[in-house]
Amino acid sequence: MQIIEITISYEATQSLSDYSNVRPGIRLTVRLDEGDDPVITQQALLNEVRTIIHKEIDDCLIADGKAPRYYMGQRYQVVYNMERHIIALLPDETKPVDLPGPGSWFHEAPRRLRLDQARRIAHRFAGDREYQVMDCCNGDLSHLAEPASKVSSSS
Repeated sequence: MQIIEITISYEATQSLSDYSNVRPGIRLTVRLDEGDDPVITQQALLNEVRTIIHKEIDDCLIADGKAPRYYMGQRYQVVYNMERHIIALLPDETKPVDLPGPGSWFHEAPRRLRLDQARRIAHRFAGDREYQVMDCCNGDLSHLAEPASKVSSSS
């Protein structure tokens, strides 16, 4: 028996807010050339369709204000300090209880965010409350140790 064509279908369901969900799906077919290994081709095709669907699910979660599920890069969090009127963008592994300076730190959004998503959330939150955004995504928390008056005057 000779396999000349492979078709892969893949779909996944993801819950969103307000009892809704998204169910993206894709179906790809490839014709094999002479000498192509059907098993290797099938696995490559399956990896490709999974990547497409997982990206679509992540985009829907982000649009819904949630953290992406499948994104494999560095993750971030957005925290704020009401006493100092600042918002900090931090690597996700940073613990807010370890942050320097007076006052308590609170989460504004879900953790495990992509950087672009965290920045959008931070700037929207800052604009609504006239807080200053401190970008500490590189893990340098020294800016947060400055006195509140110095922090609020720096840009």
